[in-house]
Amino acid sequence: MKKIELVTENIIQKIISGIESASTIYILTAFVMKSGVELLKPHLEKAAKRGADIKICTGDYLYITQPEGLKKLIDIHKELEVRMWRSAWQHAHQVG
Repeated sequence: MKKIELVTENIIQKIISGIESASTIYILTAFVMKSGVELLKPHLEKAAKRGADIKICTGDYLYITQPEGLKKLIDIHKELEVRMWRSAWQHAHQVG
């Protein structure tokens, strides 16, 4: 990493710009929603087609991650790696 930059405005533009120029893309996000995937999908597709190494890790905390968002994310490209972290909170608060 060359530098650290605090981004407080136009965050999506910074993310897209990074995706468009990176050969390695690692995204760590608390949750995945369909609307966010739809926003990034064309850029991630383009990056995957040019051979970028793409890995995305998300979580299940508070059940915010949307299954349809995960499905859309996984369907972007066969080489895109998606993982979901199962939180301890989930185990401690299961009903039944």
